[in-house]
Amino acid sequence: MRFSRKRYSLTAVCLALAVLTRPDGILLAFVLAVHFLVQIRRPIPWVALALFLGITIPWFVFAWTYFGSPLPATLAVKQQQGIMTISQRFSPGLLSLLGGYSLWPYALEAGLAAAGLIFMFRSARQWGLLTAWIMLYFLMYSMLGVTAYFWYYAPLVPGLIVLIGLGITGMRGFFISSRTPVFYFAAISLFLVLAASQAVPVPLNNRSIIYGLVGEWLRGHTPPNASVGTLEVGIIGFHSQRRMIDFAGLIQPEVGGQFTQYATYEDSAKWAAEHYHPDYLALFEGDLPRFEHGYIAQHCTMIQSFPGNPYLYSSYMNVYACR
Repeated sequence: MRFSRKRYSLTAVCLALAVLTRPDGILLAFVLAVHFLVQIRRPIPWVALALFLGITIPWFVFAWTYFGSPLPATLAVKQQQGIMTISQRFSPGLLSLLGGYSLWPYALEAGLAAAGLIFMFRSARQWGLLTAWIMLYFLMYSMLGVTAYFWYYAPLVPGLIVLIGLGITGMRGFFISSRTPVFYFAAISLFLVLAASQAVPVPLNNRSIIYGLVGEWLRGHTPPNASVGTLEVGIIGFHSQRRMIDFAGLIQPEVGGQFTQYATYEDSAKWAAEHYHPDYLALFEGDLPRFEHGYIAQHCTMIQSFPGNPYLYSSYMNVYACR
């Protein structure tokens, strides 16, 4: 919005903050810069450019000096996860995700989105910037070959919603131009179908509730300097305020170095446990059976268990104290 109103300095600040939040924010800056140079062709707003560079470059210089790389270590780890046979890369992961949306309302929405894409090129090109950013985002993540975390597809959703809206807008003129009752009935039916499809309950990730409970328990029952090993560290680490050992390698990049084509998270968990010797482990029962029957059976004792049934989850999460 700020860009379309030619408030380039404020746009530059917002873009710079987006880049600092997530480096892939540079894709939106690239799309807007190309549009400015090709379509607007005004004198370059040097103040806006200086603001953007003045905010982003100091951080990247600091990151390169302090961390050894201007990019997050998680990028390389997620690329390593992507090469594992048990994982899926970004592009195939999208196809698997779409396979879960096979009900006919989703097919209808897909058809409207396709119609919206045609309508955008004909009569609503102002939405082209959003579409270009989403396409570039999909292309870059596919080229990077990162593993298919489901939240990576969230930026594609606004584009789909816009295209569905454009598809309905494009059909609106067709409906209004026709005075016969059948077209009014079709328009009302289309609206009701789309509205009803939104009433389908969205599956919740009930693991997050259990993670929060485990983290709170660890915070109240373990020493402040204790370390905790687990496979998904975010929520547990936030609530526990303990040093986390990440079996997926996102915190300790050395763990990510264990990911090869035929490796599994069983292998990385074993390596991380033997290398970092976490004081406690928090794992869902049955997630890593070989690790449970090997390292955990030899070195750890279960001290607390959290049933998943009250939260509509099928597994228990067990907490172990390890020697």
